[in-house]
Amino acid sequence: MARHVVIPQAGHGTLSLGCVRDAVFRFVDTESASTALEEVTASAKGANCAQKMPRPPAFAPIQPRVPP
Repeated sequence: MARHVVIPQAGHGTLSLGCVRDAVFRFVDTESASTALEEVTASAKGANCAQKMPRPPAFAPIQPRVPP
């Protein structure tokens, strides 16, 4: 069983979002495959907080200070 949840504006590292982490935990923690799919469907609705996440800023490396 599987459930695909798309999180717009995101790439890797979505498990750091609390609602996504909770949805994955509930999916993995269930005792049967059929229960897991039901649970993750409910969890996906609970993972709607991820829909509101803004796009992360572009990576800008820290520039070393140049002595005057």
